[in-house]
Amino acid sequence: MNNTIQYAVDQDGIALLTIDLPGKPVNVLTPELMADLAELTQKAAADEAVKGMVLTSAKKAFIAGADIKDMVTAYDRGVTVREAAAFSRDLNRTLRAMETCGKPIATAINGLALGGGLEVCLACHYRVLAGDTGAVLGFPEVNFGLLPGAGGTQRAPRLIGFRNAATMVLQCRNQKPQQALEMGLVHELAPVDQVVERARRWVLEEGDPIAPWDKKGFKIPHGGLMSPGTAQTFMVGNALVAKNTRHNYPAPISAQSAMFEGCATSFDDGLKIESQYFGSLLAGPVA
Repeated sequence: MNNTIQYAVDQDGIALLTIDLPGKPVNVLTPELMADLAELTQKAAADEAVKGMVLTSAKKAFIAGADIKDMVTAYDRGVTVREAAAFSRDLNRTLRAMETCGKPIATAINGLALGGGLEVCLACHYRVLAGDTGAVLGFPEVNFGLLPGAGGTQRAPRLIGFRNAATMVLQCRNQKPQQALEMGLVHELAPVDQVVERARRWVLEEGDPIAPWDKKGFKIPHGGLMSPGTAQTFMVGNALVAKNTRHNYPAPISAQSAMFEGCATSFDDGLKIESQYFGSLLAGPVA
């Protein structure tokens, strides 16, 4: 029995997965939710009657992020770097399995999606964002002494380029709907009461089940690692990080390293690099 996600397949063969954590005012990324997401996306992928999936939320926010209360106590509980890295690896495994399941997945983002909530959206093949709810998209992790540990440091630069990704990941700057659209973080905006229908339409009409970085000849937008703009982004980033943190906060440095090193290699190796950096942060005293 799946307690956190309602699952229904309509007459067109679209599986609608509606995230709705019982007894909570907002959806947060709990281990139970991730387990249900893994199970139901695999179920839909294996069902011949299902053409594709639409992921949405029954609450005002889409997913407000990870369960911070759980993470804050990690150091006090004596969580090791290896255990903390494994936590990130499990998240990455679930989202990567979803992304490569062979069926198109669109997400109807009906409210704010932060941190792990945004990372779930980025692992879907198409994103429709409600433009009329004041929803924002962002990565607050560095402010907590962590980094996005469910693929955020790998998908963001590959999707929106290094400069935009650095703004979001290192400076924790949230994006409003119009900014998110212009940046390429989402594919379209729609009124909140139409986001699910627009997502369904994409699955039925276009329905491309392959992420950009899994296509042959993929290039990082706005210049790759060797471009002058990227070098400048990281030099400015290093200077900013040093000035703002006086080298006392490892998170921005680790996040920048995860993005840079991860994008220099294959996508799957990049996820492993991210998990390592995340592990050392989560198990450390600063976070």
